[in-house]
Amino acid sequence: MSYVNYKNSFVWGFNNVPFSFRKSKDDKYFREYGKLTREPLPWRDECIATAELIYEEANGEIPFIMFSGGMDSQVTAEAFRLAGVPFKVVTIRLNDSWNWHDMRFAVDWCEAYNIEHIILDIDVIKFWENDAWDYGYPVQSFSPQFCVVMWGMDQIEGFPVVGYGEPDLYRDDNITTKCWDIDSETLRVQERFLLYKERDGAGSFFKYTPEIKTSAMLDWQTIKFANHDEYTDVGLQYHKNEICIFHFPNLEPRPTIISKWRKGREYTDYNGFEFMPKYALRAEEKIRTELQKYFGHYDEICIDYDEQVETLTEGYKYLYDDFRNKRKNQISR
Repeated sequence: MSYVNYKNSFVWGFNNVPFSFRKSKDDKYFREYGKLTREPLPWRDECIATAELIYEEANGEIPFIMFSGGMDSQVTAEAFRLAGVPFKVVTIRLNDSWNWHDMRFAVDWCEAYNIEHIILDIDVIKFWENDAWDYGYPVQSFSPQFCVVMWGMDQIEGFPVVGYGEPDLYRDDNITTKCWDIDSETLRVQERFLLYKERDGAGSFFKYTPEIKTSAMLDWQTIKFANHDEYTDVGLQYHKNEICIFHFPNLEPRPTIISKWRKGREYTDYNGFEFMPKYALRAEEKIRTELQKYFGHYDEICIDYDEQVETLTEGYKYLYDDFRNKRKNQISR
């Protein structure tokens, strides 16, 4: 079996069968994190350590980062740069540079730091009309936009690295400081693609090791969010930019986009596809509808934040005790 994270320590699948795919709507998604092998570093340092580890695990292959321009891929690339290990950046350019607003940071950042930058051009309309099904169906992708990322990974030799933001916390506004750690099977699509292709890689940089996941959950910025201290929105994802920039000050958020074609379609916000014209959107919607006929049902797992941290820090009780003290007393930095 391929490694989709460090020694496959982050296990997911259905009906308690590791790394299995959904066979019916009645299948139950599960996921488990491996045990800590050491005390996690502060989150910034843990990101850099993860980049170093991925380079070591690539066994001579050069890691390449799917760099969309969003904050997740910015942090991933910056961690590799600070780690001082060889890597490449890969960005997909849509027809007529429709996503220039999204890829601009990647271009400028790679030029500033002399990072090898591979730009892949795709006729995304023809892709959705002719090839997206062949990418999406085998790995149960509900989104044609994920298919574009998989196509990009397929074009490059080396060790693919994809960044999804962690942790994905949501507060319960009815209960003060009640918070949920949410994981969805939809976000495992890149890992399923790696398994389908029998290819080693890091399908989710921020879940590559138990240490980086735990570090994010223990981070003071995460605790402040859970304690309703400074951060106001229900979802931590809405504060992702400011939290990541707190740790990596030279990064910058992508521009705020208002697209009349995308109005009311939350699943298409902030992903690089905002400026596609209406005729392109029709092609996307057609393949999306076809994929969701088969993969429209999906599970989300919601675990109490404090319980999740207690599980992650098993064997390191002092870490959990310190976490609970901060949660209770809101100790400032």
